[in-house]
Amino acid sequence: MKIIISCIVLSLFVSSAIADDKLEGKLVSIDKGKLTMTDKDGMIETTYKIADDVKITCDGKECKLNDLGKGCLVTVTTQTRGDSIYLVKIVAKSSP
Repeated sequence: MKIIISCIVLSLFVSSAIADDKLEGKLVSIDKGKLTMTDKDGMIETTYKIADDVKITCDGKECKLNDLGKGCLVTVTTQTRGDSIYLVKIVAKSSP
């Protein structure tokens, strides 16, 4: 019985550790495979590595990194791969 409970607890821990996270903010810059953005309040600036297989949309249409402009609103999805956190999805909206 202890083994079964241990397996359940371990599986819950592992599944939450590899879960994707979504973050919202404003784009600051893109440079050399990294994206820098602020939080949605514009206070905290963070830089993330961009995954090679990243999916990007701009105003609901598929686009490329160079289509993203400074200050646009972004919702990014991060994923832990090995010891690093990568952006695997970027959803951009033009600034109002």
